[in-house]
Amino acid sequence: MATFKELISDYAAQTGLEPKVADKALRGVITFIATRTAKGEKIRLPGLGTFEVKKRPARKGRNPQTGAAIKIKASSRLGFKQAATLAVAAPAPKKAKPVKAAKVEVKEEAKPAKAAKAKAVKAAPAPAPEPVKPAKAAKPAKAKAAPAAKPVEVKAEKPARKKAAKA
Repeated sequence: MATFKELISDYAAQTGLEPKVADKALRGVITFIATRTAKGEKIRLPGLGTFEVKKRPARKGRNPQTGAAIKIKASSRLGFKQAATLAVAAPAPKKAKPVKAAKVEVKEEAKPAKAAKAKAVKAAPAPAPEPVKPAKAAKPAKAKAAPAAKPVEVKAEKPARKKAAKA
């Protein structure tokens, strides 16, 4: 990041002015922008951009610690919109690379068992969703499937078991 002193020395070198004169000129531009925008004027500097005071109306908010409703006062801030020439000169932000899905290796022994389990699940009728029962209700029965290398639960059963465990 360039400092104000570096800006003055570069400006002085490019224009051929002495550093004290360049400093006075840059400070004059900053003072000009500050006074005119304080009056509510919009300042457009070709090749650089536009300075404008943006007003925010009063609004309601919440205190994040207590959650109590609070009133936020109206405010204003100085906004800057860069010129198209600066937008071209500035490097474009880098796009995030898409995340590739991890490859999962499946052992040859597990493939037939999974296929048999999938067939068994398709053949069995899907259990109907049960309404929430009182705490003393019996747990739903587990569906049995063909033996597999690794036991895999049917996805439809998971919510029913969680509700029964909470009760």
